[in-house]
Amino acid sequence: MNHYMGIDPGYSGAIAVVDEAGLLVDVVRLKETEHDVSSFMLGRQLTVELAILEKVNAMPRQGVSSTFKFGTSYGFCRGLLVCNRVRFEAV
Repeated sequence: MNHYMGIDPGYSGAIAVVDEAGLLVDVVRLKETEHDVSSFMLGRQLTVELAILEKVNAMPRQGVSSTFKFGTSYGFCRGLLVCNRVRFEAV
């Protein structure tokens, strides 16, 4: 059965995996350690047909530190997808 992945790269975001019927299979919060999130991805790369990564931008009046953390999280998620050869679209 094919699975699909949705990624909200914000600090309080998460990675969710659903099946073809849209039922939740598993989820990991991005507040977990990078190692935990990476392990979550590693166990699913063969069953995920497509991942949807939220395409993010800096927000007006957002602080420099917050913007940097947000960009770091986005890059981390994108890197995980590339390294695990999971096909994705940023939307």
